Amino acid sequence: IDRLDDMLSSILTFAASRPTQVEPFPITELLKQIEEMLHAYAENKKLELNFLGFEQSATVKADRNKLQQALLNVLKNACEHAPEKSEVRVVVRAKPKHIHVAITNQGEPIPEEMQKRLFEPFFTTKKGGTGLGLPTTRKLMQEMGGEVELYSDTENGTTVTLILAKDDS
Repeated sequence: IDRLDDMLSSILTFAASRPTQVEPFPITELLKQIEEMLHAYAENKKLELNFLGFEQSATVKADRNKLQQALLNVLKNACEHAPEKSEVRVVVRAKPKHIHVAITNQGEPIPEEMQKRLFEPFFTTKKGGTGLGLPTTRKLMQEMGGEVELYSDTENGTTVTLILAKDDS
């Protein structure tokens, strides 16, 4: 019943189309909240959760709630697939027109043919997964005018990067 409830919740979230309210705000504030929310979860999984790049006062143009959901989706995935006693790293980088938030773990690399399918609704490799986390993340990012990229290899692990518009006003 719990699994069906989780699946239904994910389907409704994926299908729901709330109006997007893009506004400028400092991304580090949101990341600090998320860090506090996930601290106990990561600690329970014996992971080191490191947030880097906070010294930049980067202001993004995004929907705060949708960005929070996208970040939580990606971070939860990163923690779930990270080996015990490893690091999950969140790095904020300011580019000329964008803010990049890169989330990296040192889990097993994702085969290239599988990487292409991870953003397809209902495709999952996770036991008990719905296959809606990354498709929902991509949808949320697109609604805010952002992008999501995924890279995975044996040398660097897996990195999911959320790319957001930078507020220069």
